[in-house]
Amino acid sequence: MSLQEGFSYRLGTFPPSPALLNMAPVAGNLMTETDFPEHFVAWHEWPGWIHDPLDQKNCAASWAFSTASVGADRMAIHSEGRFTDNLSPQNLISCDTRNQHGCKGGSLNDAWSYLKNYGLVSHACYPLFWSHHPHDTCAISSIIDTEGKRHAIQPCPNNVEPSNRLYQCSSPYRISSRETDIMGEIKENGPVQGKG
Repeated sequence: MSLQEGFSYRLGTFPPSPALLNMAPVAGNLMTETDFPEHFVAWHEWPGWIHDPLDQKNCAASWAFSTASVGADRMAIHSEGRFTDNLSPQNLISCDTRNQHGCKGGSLNDAWSYLKNYGLVSHACYPLFWSHHPHDTCAISSIIDTEGKRHAIQPCPNNVEPSNRLYQCSSPYRISSRETDIMGEIKENGPVQGKG
């Protein structure tokens, strides 16, 4: 594979939108490098709550894979291990289609908006490149109950997985590009998603 083919088939995150770039970063803790341990490994800090990366093959959907992964890790950390399911990037690829292009690229802010508003099922429920459904056909839909919580109204595409629970997040936020702010965010809240 050439370098250009690698860009075409393996990346896929669109440049940040003006709305994302204009979002004010949350205030950092004004930490300095001396405030951090010499070594920090998320897998050791939160054992069982940090997920291994999934193979996106030649699908240029880094926007979906990174959002699902960071969302899953942070949900596990913030729920103190009550929710440890890995989230489904395929759910984003197939269902988040407004201004997104599946394996041909998408935006991070739209992916986070989808995760907040509609939620994602687990990777076990909606595995990658599901063979019974075309990639561009969404196999999960949902309704909102009287308390404002979303629930899937279809069973998992993977019929051996019984739970079609939807996981939603709160509003995404931006941190400054200061190295110590990024380090502090990771140490306090878990993995971050970056786009240069």
